[in-house]
Amino acid sequence: MRGLLEFRERLRAFYEKYSVYADYAVRFALFLGGLLFLRLYAPYQPSLGRIPVILVLSAVFAFLPMGVSVVLAGIVLLADFYSVSPEVALVAGMILGVIVLLLAGVRVKSLWSVILAPILLAAKIPFVLAILVGLSGTVVSIVPMSVGIFVYYMVLYVRQNSSLFAGGEQTEMTNLLARITRGFLANPVMIVMVFSCGLLVLVVVIVRKLSVNYAWEIAVFAGILAGLSMQLAGNIALGLPVSVPQTVLSVVLALGCAAIYRFFVFSVDYSRTEYLQFEDEDYYYYVKAVPKSTIAMADVRVQKINRVRRR
Repeated sequence: MRGLLEFRERLRAFYEKYSVYADYAVRFALFLGGLLFLRLYAPYQPSLGRIPVILVLSAVFAFLPMGVSVVLAGIVLLADFYSVSPEVALVAGMILGVIVLLLAGVRVKSLWSVILAPILLAAKIPFVLAILVGLSGTVVSIVPMSVGIFVYYMVLYVRQNSSLFAGGEQTEMTNLLARITRGFLANPVMIVMVFSCGLLVLVVVIVRKLSVNYAWEIAVFAGILAGLSMQLAGNIALGLPVSVPQTVLSVVLALGCAAIYRFFVFSVDYSRTEYLQFEDEDYYYYVKAVPKSTIAMADVRVQKINRVRRR
C-alpha cells in the first residue's frame, strides 16, 4: 500500500508541474478517439477520414475551449451525414442545433462526456461512462452524457440504414424526414440506455455527497445497482435482448474505474475521523473531519564532496 501511495504522490507532483501539457494531451487523446470512432462508424466523407486530417483536427480541438471543440466536432459529424443524404444532415442538424441552443445559457460541466460516450458505448461499456460522470460531475452532467449517448445511436441508425438514405428506395421527402426523425428520437434501446445511465449518475451524485463513512463506495454500488435494475427492467418491458457477458463486463470495469478514480481523487482514512464542535455568537457548528490518506515522500539529497588533489 505504501508503494501505491508513493506512486500517487509522484504522479500528483508530476501533474502539478506539467498540468498544462497534461490537460492538452488528454484532450487531444479524447478528440482523437472521437474522430477515429467516426472514421469507423461513419466513413462517408473520405477526406475527413484520413489519418493526417484526424490528427490535425484533434490537435486543433485540444487547444480550443471545450464547448467550441464539441460544436466543431458536431459539424464534422454533420459533414459525414451530408455525404450520405442531405435529409439526414438536415434532421440531425436541427436536433443538435436545438440542443446547443438549450445549453447555450447553462454552464454545463462534463462536456467531455459528449465525446467519450460514443467511444465507450461502441466498446459496450456504458456503465464506465456513467460512473466517471457521476463521480466527477453534478446532476446537470446527465445532460451532456445523454447527448453523447444520443449521438452514438444516431450514428448507429445512419450506419444501419445508409442504403435507404443513399437512394436505395424512392421515398417521398416528407415521409423520409419523418422516418429519419423517428429513427433518431424513438429508438427504444437508446431510451433505455439514457434512463439507466442517467439514474446511475443521479444516485452516485446524491449519495457520494452524504456525510457518512464510505459514502463514495456506497454511491458506486448503489448507482450501479440502480442503473442495472433500470436497464434490465426496460429491456424486459420493451422486449429488447439482454447480453449478460457485456453487462457483466461493463459492471466489472465500472467498479475498477471507480476504485482507481477514488484512489487518486478521494482517498481518505475513515479510521481517523474526528468530530468537532464550536460556536460563535449566532450558531453552533458540528463538523466531521476525515483526513486524507497521504504519505510523506522521502527527501533524498546527495551531497558531493570534492576530492582534494595532491600535488
